[in-house]
Amino acid sequence: MNLHKNNPIFVTGVERSGASLIARALSMTGGVWTGSMTGMYENFRLKHLCEDLVSTYSENLFPEVDKVNMDLKASVEYNLLVQGRNEFDENPWMFKSSLLTPLWKLYTDLYPDAVWIVVRRKPTEIVNSCVKTNWMCTFKNPEIRKLVGVTTEEEGWMWLIHKYEAEWVKMKSHGLNMIFVWPDRVLENDFSQLQSLCTDLGLSWNQKIEQTLTELIHKK
Repeated sequence: MNLHKNNPIFVTGVERSGASLIARALSMTGGVWTGSMTGMYENFRLKHLCEDLVSTYSENLFPEVDKVNMDLKASVEYNLLVQGRNEFDENPWMFKSSLLTPLWKLYTDLYPDAVWIVVRRKPTEIVNSCVKTNWMCTFKNPEIRKLVGVTTEEEGWMWLIHKYEAEWVKMKSHGLNMIFVWPDRVLENDFSQLQSLCTDLGLSWNQKIEQTLTELIHKK
C-alpha cells in the first residue's frame, strides 16, 4: 500500500478501545505527520472541529450528516495549514478520533483514498473500562440514557458500541480502505500485528516503538 502524501490515515474506534496506543505507535514511525496533538494523540484542532459537528447536528449522539451545511474541507485544511501542514510535506497525515466513525460519510467524501484504521476491543471490556473511568460520564446522565432508550450506564455504552459496529459494516460495504486492529495483542507483548500494520502503510517499525509501548504496559 503506497500512501500519497495528501492521503490521511484515520484512526477510530469506540472510546477505551486502545486507539490512542495505535496512534502513538504510528506517530513514532517518523513517516506520519500528526500536527499538534493532545495527550490522547488526537490533533486538537480537528478534535474540536469534530466535537462541534456532533454537538450541532446531533440529537442522540450520532449527527445527521446530510444536514451539515459548512465547508468542512476548507475548515480541515485551514486547521492543518495553521499547524504547519502544507503542500510540500512529504508524509501522509494522521488523525485519530472516536468521532470519525459517526462522521465517516463526511470525511470519506473529502478524502476518498484515506486509510481507515478501526481499533477493536471486546464489548464487555470496553463497557467495564468506560464505567470505571471517571471522565467517561456520558451515560451517567439519566437524560442521555432516556434519549437513547436505556436504563443503566452499562446499557448505554453497549448501545453506543452496537451503533459503532453498525457504522463499520456500512463503511465496509461502501468500499472504504479499512484495517481492523486489536491492541489486546500488544498488552500480551505481541507486536506482530502492529509491525504488519506499519509495513502495510509503508511506514518503518523501529525498536523504540516496541520499547516505549512495553514500558507503558508495565507501568500500568
